[in-house]
Formats: sequence, structure tokens, C-alpha cells
Amino acid sequence: MTAASSIPATRPGIRLTVPSLLEHATLVRACLRDALAFRTDDDESSFLLAVTEIVINAIEASAHGADVADRPDVVVELWGGPDPRVEVSDRAGGMGRDVDKPDHLGAGMSIAAAFVSDLRVETDDDGTRVRIGLGSVAT
Repeated sequence: MTAASSIPATRPGIRLTVPSLLEHATLVRACLRDALAFRTDDDESSFLLAVTEIVINAIEASAHGADVADRPDVVVELWGGPDPRVEVSDRAGGMGRDVDKPDHLGAGMSIAAAFVSDLRVETDDDGTRVRIGLGSVAT
């Protein structure tokens, strides 16, 4: 991680590794809802909607063209604190689309970006990582 990253260099408070199946997006959402205390219902809805959209993108990118048994897992990490952050990673490299030019796999990025204060996408040979934050969430 670089010093300019918005994610602290410490270990995440929660790390979920889920198979690339769409039904796991609901599991991730429930786990994060239980782990965070939100100041308002709007904050909760906004943050969880953004996370869910990014998780669905990661699952779809990982599942694209692969048999179920060959799909790479999706990793979701949560850093708590006064400004919690979530990082969603895939090993497919396909979810890192241009937020301003959504396509089939990128529409969720545009939706997520509308609901969070910070959204960053990094893609390399290991896959794609999307980091999001909502400054008004309390843990």
C-alpha cells in the first residue's frame, strides 16, 4: 500500500473471503451492517448500497467466462474507526472500469461513486481493488 492510500496500513478489522456467487453479496452486506453503527439511516443505506454494488461487480468479473469451481474468490476488508473504509478485491481484473463511462460490469461503480465520499480503483496483475469510504459513518 502506498502512503497516499486512503486505507490505513493496519490490518483490517474484518476480512471476508467469499466465493464468486451473487448470493454472497447479501451475506457481505449483512456482515458489514452488523459491524458498523451508522449515524443516520441515510448513511447506512448509502454505504451499504455502494459496498453491495462493488461486491456484485467483483463477483460478476470473477465469474465472467469461468466455471463455478474455477472462479476466484472475492475478498472484502473493513477498516473501522471514525471514517471506516471498505476494500473489495477480485483476482479477475475486470471490475476496474471507468466510473464516468459505465458498461455492463462498470455500472455498479458509477452507482457506488454517487453514494460515497471516496472511491478509488487500482488494477494490476493480481486483480482489481476498489476502496470506498463514507466520512459520516461512526463505528
